[in-house]
Amino acid sequence: MGSRVHQTMIPYTPSMASPNTTMKLLIDKKTQKVLFAEATKEFVDFLFHIFSLPLGSLIHFLGSKQMVGCLGELKESVKNFNQTYLQPGIDKDVIFNPEIAFNGNMFLLLNDAFADDKPATSKTLYRCSFTPRSGYDAFDGYNTCHFKHVTEHPDVKCPSCRHLVKEAIGERGN
Repeated sequence: MGSRVHQTMIPYTPSMASPNTTMKLLIDKKTQKVLFAEATKEFVDFLFHIFSLPLGSLIHFLGSKQMVGCLGELKESVKNFNQTYLQPGIDKDVIFNPEIAFNGNMFLLLNDAFADDKPATSKTLYRCSFTPRSGYDAFDGYNTCHFKHVTEHPDVKCPSCRHLVKEAIGERGN
């Protein structure tokens, strides 16, 4: 017990954020590690959102130790984060390995943009119809999934809320 741990509470206000955004850090100066951080939910959500961007995949492929800056260490910290502090139903794996918002079953453009002289065939379209039983969804605070992705394939997972896309909404000509 000869060495003493120096801990300091440092207020931090990011210069590019709104003046209302603050972060309090408890830092062990000897080991140069953050022992405790306090920030707004929006700021924490932003940090988690970084990993859903292609940059998060880059960190995964390069490895945390190869990254320049603090993102690699931030990822390791979140990996070691106690699951009890996350919202129920949120898995840490979803933060680091999110499903992409576009896959081959989703439409990005209206079909008319590439229309040609092929005979029209009718196909049923489906969208996410998720409505939580409680009337309030912790994912987005709305009564339904507000990302209305459309697909021709029923029973695929909505890339936003991960529930099945199964509500038939009509047909389209091909």
